This record gives sequence, C-alpha cells and structure tokens, in this order.
Amino acid sequence: MPRRSRVRLDLLLHAVVLIGVAWAALTFVRAGDVAAALSRLQPALVLLVLGLGVLYTVFRSFIFAVVTRGVSDLPTALVMRAYLSAEATALLPGGVAARTALLNQLGVPVSRGLVPVLAVSILDQVFFGLVLIVAVVILPDARSAAWLLPVLVLLLVLLSVPAARNFVGRLVQPLLARFGARDGWAHFEEALRGTLRPSRLAFAFLLTVLAFTLKVFVLSLCLREVGVQLPPSLLLFAFVLPTLAGRLTPTPGGAGVTEAGMVAFLATFGGVAVEDGLVATLLFRAATVFVPALLGGVLYGAAWRGSKHLERT
Repeated sequence: MPRRSRVRLDLLLHAVVLIGVAWAALTFVRAGDVAAALSRLQPALVLLVLGLGVLYTVFRSFIFAVVTRGVSDLPTALVMRAYLSAEATALLPGGVAARTALLNQLGVPVSRGLVPVLAVSILDQVFFGLVLIVAVVILPDARSAAWLLPVLVLLLVLLSVPAARNFVGRLVQPLLARFGARDGWAHFEEALRGTLRPSRLAFAFLLTVLAFTLKVFVLSLCLREVGVQLPPSLLLFAFVLPTLAGRLTPTPGGAGVTEAGMVAFLATFGGVAVEDGLVATLLFRAATVFVPALLGGVLYGAAWRGSKHLERT
C-alpha cells in the first residue's frame, strides 16, 4: 500500500476509534443515569461483573485469533490485540470492518482479512439462530421473529456449500471485472476455503458457545444483585432475543433497542419489576459493551503500533 494511502487509513482509524469511544460514553450516560443505578449495588459485585465483562471480550478476541489462523500465521497474541484495539469501533454501523484494517496493517490483505471478521459474525448468528428456534417453540410471543431463520440458513448455505459459493462467484465475476476487483475475489475465496475447515469451525463454535455462556452468567449476576433469580432458559432468551433485535437495527451497538428489549422481556416473561430490570440491564450492558469499548480505545491509543508490531515478532 502506498505510504500516502496508509497514512490516510491510519488517520481514518484514529477518527473511527475516537467516535466509537465518544458514542459509547454518550449513549450510556443518556441511557438512564448509570451512576444512580449502580449506587444501589455492592461495589464488590460491580467490580466482579465489570471484570467478567472484560474477560468475555478477551475470550472473544481469542476466538477471532483461532479463526484468523485460516488466513494468516500471525501470532495469536498480536491478532487478539488487533481485535481488542478495534473494540470501540464495533459499536458503530459497519465498525467491525476496522478489524480488517488493523489486520491489513499487519500484512494481511483486506480481501483475506475480511474472512475471519465475517466468520466470527456468522458463528454468532448460528448460535442466535439455534436459540431462536428453541425460543419459537417454547415462547409463542417469539414466533414473530421466526422469519429470521430462513435468512440465517441461506447465509450458512452460501458460505459453507462449495457449489453455492461457486454459483455466487460466477454471478459477481462480471461486476468484479468491471471494477478491477477480480483478484481480490480470488483471494477472498482462497481465504474462505482455508477458514471453513470443519475442525476449525467446530472448535471456534464451541468457544463461541462458551463465550456466550459466560455472558449469560454475567446477566444472572446482575439480576441476582437486584434480588431476581431466573431459570437458565429465560436468562438465555433474555440475552439472545434483544441482542439479535439490536443487531438488526442501524443504531450503533444496538443502543436503546437492546436495553428496552431486555427490560421488556424480563418484565413480561420473568415477572421482573421494570426498575429492577433496568438496573440489571444497564449494569450488564456497561460490563459487556461500554467498559470494553473504553478499554479498547485506550489500548488502541496507547499500545497499537500497526506494522511496527511485525518488526518485534
């Protein structure tokens, strides 16, 4: 990449990270007086929940590193650092693409670096889809979201079935040739084949399940602090359904939609008082979204050196 283009990309990344951190701060300050909500809780519990939220994010970065092995032999710790450094940008629409840009700074072409970003997201959707199937069966009110299942199945078929990928490739080849991007598509397909190995995907999916299990445990701790205990199935649905709804909205990080959905779900299906549900939800979202975003912004500003990391490895 020409030096001028690289400088512009670096400046753009700086701006996106700052915007992500600022948006996280503004969103959660306006979401309902977090400080007032947290004042009801025990400081030790708050610290434990915040720590587990950070642990969850670090664990997610390891999943990203596992998937990235299909496209690059970069050290696991370095890929995890790239993931964490872009955490603030993930709150913005399309902000996860910043991870592709950081991998590009480490020598991974964009056409290849895009694959692990997509793969991790798709593993999330597979998990959500499976939970949604169970929710549709158990909770009649969740059946309105059943239309998402065919969409998830279609995405899985397009990515996992070679014949389907080849068909899509033939369809887009003329358009790619028109814009001179045919080579990029070839690299993307090659990286996709390297990533979509059953053993690697199965391991990454198992880690994804464990990561979300940790997140549900964090939610259970938040609810216990306000005197509420729910069965594991309701905790899982209370996390997955509002999160899925938030991901389908254009608001950064699903802000507003996710919180409102969780409070409404807890009140409707768990009998949780709205005030208690709001306190637990705000603590949960602060631990798993807000604090990791801030720490990611700090890590990016203080410890991310882009291509200079390669000189040390």
